[in-house]
Amino acid sequence: MKKYLALARVEWLDALHNWGEIILWILLESFPIFIMSSLWLSNKSGVMGTGYSFSQLITYYVVVVIISRLTSHYFDQGAQDEIRNGTFSRFLLKPISYPLAFIAPSIGGKLFHFTFLFMPVILTITFILRGYIVYPTFLNLMLFIVSLIAAFMLQYAFSVCITAVAFYLEQASAFMHVKWILENVAGGYMIPISIYPAWAQNILIFLPFKYLYFVPAQIFLEKLSTPEIFKQLIIAFSWVMVLVFLSHRFWKTGIKHYSGVGG
Repeated sequence: MKKYLALARVEWLDALHNWGEIILWILLESFPIFIMSSLWLSNKSGVMGTGYSFSQLITYYVVVVIISRLTSHYFDQGAQDEIRNGTFSRFLLKPISYPLAFIAPSIGGKLFHFTFLFMPVILTITFILRGYIVYPTFLNLMLFIVSLIAAFMLQYAFSVCITAVAFYLEQASAFMHVKWILENVAGGYMIPISIYPAWAQNILIFLPFKYLYFVPAQIFLEKLSTPEIFKQLIIAFSWVMVLVFLSHRFWKTGIKHYSGVGG
């Protein structure tokens, strides 16, 4: 356990030296809130028929930014680069279990973001939009936090798979863009899935991406009944078990391929 805590601490210390980059990313991820909020503000009549009140829509975009900062992983690109140039080999000699070791730095980075940067940004957003923010009951807030755990592990499984592609393909970075598109479109980051056309909803409802943003946001906004929330959480964690297992199998097969090619 100490070695994983050390990894988290290293990520925390590294974040202290990259204030500018972190602030830029948080601002870029917060930008959609103001864009989408402005669109709805300029066309309040368009809210009718969406199934959301105006305040719920504004809150939705604030919540998805919170979810993104607390659950996303960013080790894909760096790990892919190290796999391609061969420097990843040094990690195979260390007494650390990969890909589980990727979780510790992610947690360390998120603790830093939340403590020093994330909270001030969210408080600012909430203050600016305070008349439009909807708050959940205590029960829904607790269930929302549980849903974030599922979203965190799903993001981890997706990132492991994307990273492992580099064991097989030289140009694996394109898969990160595919993952990003699926998260934003199929996950409900930009627009709530319930606003999509019926044919699109019928497809996306069977995919795990909705548990990244859409379902947690629905729980926060109290758009689901308590029995439905528990049902969705059971399905979400079922996806977690399946995808984490498959991602680790894919990783282990990739390691063997990597070792065979690199000697």
